[in-house]
Amino acid sequence: MYKTTPFKTIKNYKTFRNIKCPKIIILDNDECLGQFGIFSIIACVAKINDYPKVNFEKLKKSLVKHVLSKGAARPYLINLFKLMYKLKKQGKIDKVVMYTSAPNRITSNKSGYVYFLKDCLERYCGTPKLYDMVFHRDNTKSKVSRCGATIKDVGNVLLKNNYLRHCLFNKNRKISDFVNHFSKNILMIDDKPQNIIKRHGRVIGVKAYTRPCGLIDIYKCVHSVPNLERKLKNQNSFKSLFEETREDLLKYSGTNKKDKELIKVCNVIIKKYS
Repeated sequence: MYKTTPFKTIKNYKTFRNIKCPKIIILDNDECLGQFGIFSIIACVAKINDYPKVNFEKLKKSLVKHVLSKGAARPYLINLFKLMYKLKKQGKIDKVVMYTSAPNRITSNKSGYVYFLKDCLERYCGTPKLYDMVFHRDNTKSKVSRCGATIKDVGNVLLKNNYLRHCLFNKNRKISDFVNHFSKNILMIDDKPQNIIKRHGRVIGVKAYTRPCGLIDIYKCVHSVPNLERKLKNQNSFKSLFEETREDLLKYSGTNKKDKELIKVCNVIIKKYS
């Protein structure tokens, strides 16, 4: 398994030009791998530390069964994750990284929303611990684009701490040269490719996936988890959860039904890393 080369050991370009460039796949989340808006609402309400308590293992299981498998996950997501999982096991890729513009919410650590979604995706696809690193709005210093999404620099995945990432953000020349060289074998998938600083890597743009799962499926999800409906109602989120989904269904009904964007991504990965 590839380990990040410590920047402090690199004196100049000549000393690292012959070191192996890591093979890393970086994935965006929402509207790239699926439509995950309700995950944020449900996870954040469920994590509020008051009565009644919600069992998170049961919540994850319910979201996988009633939401991800009913349209929230983009078609062929399982194929993509299984492929990356296999390539990692074979040593043909070194890391898989989640890089999202979404805030982690509630907490900045691994109990936040982004990590909750990560666990659900890995469970749905049957690929435990697929992700090696997670970058989100709260742990990465980034500029914000006109559309509200953050500008993502693939160089961040090559640096071992936030001090070096801060230096990269401030355009430190030595660190920029370092990440430019080592990004040669990096592949990033995002529905907003215009917001990616790819360095010497490659970006695959996919169409935004906007299809939500159905109201009945969300209803089944909520009712299969003890105390979840009550907690949503206590936080005045129950009604808004269904209203937002209903609006999305009216707006995006019929879209993405024959979506094959991730098949295209799989083909590129196979060609590049197999």
